[in-house]
Amino acid sequence: MPTLSIIIVNYKTPELIAACVASIYEWTKNTSFEIIIVNNASKANDEEFLKDKFPEIKWIETGYNAGFGRANNLGMKAATSEYFLLLNSDTLIIDESIEIALTRYRLSNDIAVAGAKQLAPNLTEKVSSYSFASIKRYSWIVFPHKKVDDFLLKVFPEPSFDDPEEVDYVVGAFMVLSRGIFEKTNGFDEDFFMYGEDAEWGFRLQKFGKAVIFQDCKFIHDEWGSTGGDKEKRLAAITYFNRFDAQSQLSNLAFIRKSYGVLPFVLLMLHYWLWIPLFYSIKVITEVKNGLKLPITFTAQKNFAGTVLTFTRFFGSLLFNKSTFYKIKK
Repeated sequence: MPTLSIIIVNYKTPELIAACVASIYEWTKNTSFEIIIVNNASKANDEEFLKDKFPEIKWIETGYNAGFGRANNLGMKAATSEYFLLLNSDTLIIDESIEIALTRYRLSNDIAVAGAKQLAPNLTEKVSSYSFASIKRYSWIVFPHKKVDDFLLKVFPEPSFDDPEEVDYVVGAFMVLSRGIFEKTNGFDEDFFMYGEDAEWGFRLQKFGKAVIFQDCKFIHDEWGSTGGDKEKRLAAITYFNRFDAQSQLSNLAFIRKSYGVLPFVLLMLHYWLWIPLFYSIKVITEVKNGLKLPITFTAQKNFAGTVLTFTRFFGSLLFNKSTFYKIKK
């Protein structure tokens, strides 16, 4: 029986997975492991492509695009090891960090889940963890001003831990945990399609031990590698008001509702609804001040309203905490 089960979800990323698996074999020499690929209804030849290179991998079909949480749960249920490592398809191992992380995790008696430092492809350090407070602050749209930002920071302060490696939760790109922890918590909440599921699970994992980022472990995570599309074009479209990816923010709302209750969720939705007419009004007032020229273009306002209306379609299900699949159909 292998010591470690490494689980990777595939959705149209066989080339990325091939590079990831090759890096695992290159740097993980002293630990027995199995690699489980969970396929989210990806291209028909993905299995053939990967098994041709790595015939020993285990391949599991979901039969549909099950998203991140459900697919990883399926992989963990099929795993034979006592310890699990969840890896994103767009990650690369660059040293013995898997073995170091596993050793440290096994020797600990108070850690529920562990992660590693994230590096960009150019090896510069990236943000490796976020706080629950940062998700809540990010979800509120306020007038951009330092005093307002300071107020939000006071309302939703950053956590303080005695252990310098401790964090609120570990992102799902590199996550080490035990079978026991998985069985006690039933893994990811399967209402989530993508994004937010690691925060929600992290909130529940606090009951069973600490979440930590091992500072002596690192991996490359190319977050744009598995998303496809034109990175520059997508980044250029992000503005202060239209900073939300619809699927990501829907998942954040589900996390807030499930973890903090009805009131914070309802207040967030009310403020989104109020911002729609206010955003349009600000545009009109600005145009009048600058010398009104008709017709007025409301591109950003329409985009914002469309995103909010997308959230609104799920309002009833979120309000009553209905068990459903929070996936935006495109």
